[in-house]
Amino acid sequence: MAHTGGNLSGNMQPPPPSGGRFSVDMQSLPSLSNLPSPLQIFQMVRNSLRPWVVFFNINNFKTAISMQRLNSRVIRNLSYFQANYVFIFFVLMIYCLYNLKHHGSLHSAGHPGFRFWLP
Repeated sequence: MAHTGGNLSGNMQPPPPSGGRFSVDMQSLPSLSNLPSPLQIFQMVRNSLRPWVVFFNINNFKTAISMQRLNSRVIRNLSYFQANYVFIFFVLMIYCLYNLKHHGSLHSAGHPGFRFWLP
């Protein structure tokens, strides 16, 4: 390994102590009044959905030549179908919350999906 010479001395000052362990500049955060409502978010996602026929078209599935091509394809797919993935996430979240409410605790002995976890 080659030795590189040079002067590495400097005058570094630690940052000034903050008020707490995790200090946050409240002025830099966006105002909560500027955030869209859940209904507005739902409408934005719904309006930007791509056609489900295109989303589920398995004829577009091909093997990637390299990891770089696979990575770029995944990023492009997530970007193009972002609203579809968000919609699926919300549907699954509502389904899970519904089942949790109507079936009680997921770890109860009566829940058929978790019987294999119980002794």
